[in-house]
Amino acid sequence: MPNFTQTTLAALSLITAVTASVADASDRRFQLKVQGPQLGLTASILPDLIVTPNKPGQTGLPNTGVCGAWQPGYNTVHFRVKNVGAAQAGQSDLVIVFKKNGASVGGGAVQIPPMGPGQQRFVTYPVPAAAQPGYNDAFEIVVAADTSHDVVETNDKNNSMAAICVGPTS
Repeated sequence: MPNFTQTTLAALSLITAVTASVADASDRRFQLKVQGPQLGLTASILPDLIVTPNKPGQTGLPNTGVCGAWQPGYNTVHFRVKNVGAAQAGQSDLVIVFKKNGASVGGGAVQIPPMGPGQQRFVTYPVPAAAQPGYNDAFEIVVAADTSHDVVETNDKNNSMAAICVGPTS
């Protein structure tokens, strides 16, 4: 069984190796992985961008989720982009697509500035006229963060969300 001094020296050599392997901490793409058989330690420090509804609740009703007020159609949709990772996320793009009856009827892209761990940005985007729902009608919105893969993340599979915004019944 190793004594305290041997364990301390092994930990210090591991920390020295990790420090030497992180060449440029200002590079937003750096990833720190620590592995040590003596310590059984593995860690990954990266950003992780997610998209969620701006308001809690059902995503398809007026003034909840991503859907704005119906007056007489949805004028805007709103949602959040959040960095739930452990490192700074560099600037990235956010793509918004509106669909009606399965066909794309508009959308665009928004630049999201850099965000530190835990930071979020609230985004409001106008609904194009072609997507405005009438009575007994609806449209789908698909929102995806970092579609250009500018940010190396912990999980790229949680970068998007979809919702349906419905108009009122007659």
